[in-house]
Amino acid sequence: MLFKDHLKIVTDAGAVLHLGWDYDMPYFLDPLNGVDIDLQTAQGINQTGTTVERQSVSGVSRTLDVTFWGAHKLENANFFTRCLPYFTKGTLYFGDRYFARFALQKTPYFSSYTPDPRCSLMLYTPKPFWYDLTAVSSVLGGFRPALSFPVCYDSHIYGIRQDGTMAVLRNDGSLPVPFTATLSCTVTPVVHPKVVDLRTGAYIGFDLTLEPDDTLEIYRSTSDRLAVALTHEGITTNCFAALDEDSTLTELQPGDNVLSLQAGGERGQLSAGIRELLSDGGGHHPGTVMRLDVLDADTLVRVGWVDVWVSFYWDSPYYSEGGFTLEVRPTTENLQLLQEGRWVVRSDETPRIPMRICSRANQNADANLVVSGYPATWLLTKRVSAAVIKEQNAEQAMRGLVAAMKLWPRLELGTEYGFATTFSKQTSGGTVFDYCQTIGQACDLGFRIVLDGKGADKRLLFECFRPTFDPNNRFSPKWGNLLNAGWSFADTDYANVALVQGAGEGSARATVWVGDVDTTGADRRELYIDARDIQPDEDSGETTASQRYLQKLADRGGEKLLAQLRTGSIEFDVDDDVLQVGDVLSASLPQLGYTAMVRVADIITQSQDSGTTRTIRLGTPSWHKT
Repeated sequence: MLFKDHLKIVTDAGAVLHLGWDYDMPYFLDPLNGVDIDLQTAQGINQTGTTVERQSVSGVSRTLDVTFWGAHKLENANFFTRCLPYFTKGTLYFGDRYFARFALQKTPYFSSYTPDPRCSLMLYTPKPFWYDLTAVSSVLGGFRPALSFPVCYDSHIYGIRQDGTMAVLRNDGSLPVPFTATLSCTVTPVVHPKVVDLRTGAYIGFDLTLEPDDTLEIYRSTSDRLAVALTHEGITTNCFAALDEDSTLTELQPGDNVLSLQAGGERGQLSAGIRELLSDGGGHHPGTVMRLDVLDADTLVRVGWVDVWVSFYWDSPYYSEGGFTLEVRPTTENLQLLQEGRWVVRSDETPRIPMRICSRANQNADANLVVSGYPATWLLTKRVSAAVIKEQNAEQAMRGLVAAMKLWPRLELGTEYGFATTFSKQTSGGTVFDYCQTIGQACDLGFRIVLDGKGADKRLLFECFRPTFDPNNRFSPKWGNLLNAGWSFADTDYANVALVQGAGEGSARATVWVGDVDTTGADRRELYIDARDIQPDEDSGETTASQRYLQKLADRGGEKLLAQLRTGSIEFDVDDDVLQVGDVLSASLPQLGYTAMVRVADIITQSQDSGTTRTIRLGTPSWHKT
């Protein structure tokens, strides 16, 4: 059926469309509701029936068919067409009461222009349920409106928090829903503010002090991620780092939620309110349109750009090779523009990392032109060195190698940041890139060549970089920003004590114990090592009883134990649009009691008809028990 209800589409790029009979644009939306629930079941031996272990709800694809009606149907169709490039992501508002986030899944197309234009497109809603634009309100205290806990995104104000107050907020839905709130300090400083569910003990708290006139916003971004912002003296900053690690109150559960606003130590009056998040375009930031600028091989002057392609792949690395692949139609313009040796730069990237076109291919007349290449550090693979690098400052060593090599057009040394890291190993012989990669991996130091300047003053600058840990980069499944966590652990081959035997026979054979020799019971895991190949140096007077010889046996035992450690790995994805190459993040898996610090090794951008994706590849994390 064609719906009579008003359907408003607000894209993240700023386009707004109104559909319905009142706008001469009736539409068909399928499915409107009804979502499949995925069940994970298990069955034991001789069990009658099954046990439901887990329920999950996936996103849903909704087909939107629009018919253009009335005297202005052609104008409406043309306006709709002009808005289509902005349909990548956005929000659907149905019947002026419900909303849902969407991402374009299928390229829109017109099936007819006569007698009535018709357009069909497919929208994917990752959260398949419709959220109510209305909110549940309650007053905590009663002094004046201040505190707001909606069961959806809207703007309402409720009351001031005082000791001994609470409120019951009811979620009449069948699923947990997020809330947004703004905490404000009104008189004297407030220490460690938090919102507590008195029924469950769950809370969301902050390790900070709110000064008078400060506001602390707890909200969901347009991508539905938890976010925290602090406004102090008119300046708003990200303060996700202040979120209490044990905070779990991020949603209101179905039924009654008994909430209290609390703080530690001495405090003045603490109030709270709600910030409008989703409204007529509010909360949305104009999307950035990606363009690929093409630069001359030597002068770096822009000679053209590409903004339409079939597919696009861009891998920005920390200290690996990286690369890009661009697939376009083999037009005369593209063939003339995308030539080997030229540079390609993304218009939406900061800093600008030029990629060199190294190859292009076209299989036949009907095939697309495929262009590929590597980041500007590729040019370091075309310069070799015989230098020996050992016990040198890592940054100075890499800069010295670049400075000593034969010139490359417009390549210069960029800023020296003074990283105090020593490359203690040794490397020699090979390309300058091989040197830099070896040093960078050993010292956790990234390197890149960036584009600097404008017009005829453009330069290629070599620099080392190592972003420090931003405490706001914290990820966990309970916050909805750490996804697809998988893990494995084993201690099959684990050993912590070794018996090492060297030269000699029988009871006279040299023997040492190494490792955690005082460990007992089930914690003791022994390993036998036959080190008969290690013989005393008789020329120096060594015997099987010499301390120097026994130390050789102990060193062998220590080496072998290093290969007998417990094994384990944890892999995961993160949901974040802000992370950059080299950034360090903290990831926690509360169910396992593990926390890791890990660096972003690669960021891969892929674009095609179905949309653009951004994949974050992480380096090897170092996990430890919390």
